[in-house]
Amino acid sequence: MKRFLYTTLSTLFLLFSSCEDVVDIPLEDPEPRLVVNALIRVNSQEPINTVTVGLLLSSNFFADNPPVNDASVTLEDLETGTQYALDLQPDNTGTYTADISTEVLTSGVMELQILYKGELYTATSEFVPSTPIIVLEQGDSSLFDEESIEIIIGYNDPADQVNYYLLDYDQGEFFTSEDTFYQGQFIEFSFFHGKASPGDVLEVSILGADQRFTNYMNQILELSGAQGFTPFQTPVSAARGNIIGPNDHNRNFALGYFAIAEAYSQTLLIE
Repeated sequence: MKRFLYTTLSTLFLLFSSCEDVVDIPLEDPEPRLVVNALIRVNSQEPINTVTVGLLLSSNFFADNPPVNDASVTLEDLETGTQYALDLQPDNTGTYTADISTEVLTSGVMELQILYKGELYTATSEFVPSTPIIVLEQGDSSLFDEESIEIIIGYNDPADQVNYYLLDYDQGEFFTSEDTFYQGQFIEFSFFHGKASPGDVLEVSILGADQRFTNYMNQILELSGAQGFTPFQTPVSAARGNIIGPNDHNRNFALGYFAIAEAYSQTLLIE
């Protein structure tokens, strides 16, 4: 089970060298918060897409994060008012799914609604297009870590608009990109994967993103890199997403993000 890092430990140990006594000072655990993983990946080539939303409760560093299996999760098309209920999966891992028309997901604003313990959490998002992967291959260059593996990716950036991308290199490795310096051009660059090993088959994806989601992911990537966690294991209060909860400006807020992104994927065998 994934774990989330909080800076306050449940117990602080003080060692006084003069008498070698250990003093235990109990501290309160962080207040559990609802954690929402609602990055909806849309394959626009398919008529139907399976929407998946994951719900957990945050905990301290030493405890597993319990799944939330007693919430009500709904997506609403704000233009038509049509609601789509997501069903809890039988594995009881806090995973809720629904099959929804691609046409619905790619047109208009969708609202995520989570009813948990009598309180409503909401977020809105709109479909963001991406672009197909043109080049995906393994390189033979190395960076600072000789064990890292070079992955070369290339794609055409659509012209006449500002585009943001989230690149998912599998195994918890992500990278964000903005087309400031390559707008409307073909771009090819290297990413050095620190977790892949020979024989691994990576599913590499490029997802569309808007500026707000890109900024959020940049914060998450910075925090997760410093703390040794993957991005979706690090929902800390300094990187709050777009989930709005009751009394949101006070103590009772949720963590995580809701985004609807077109995704293009290819697999790569690591040699």
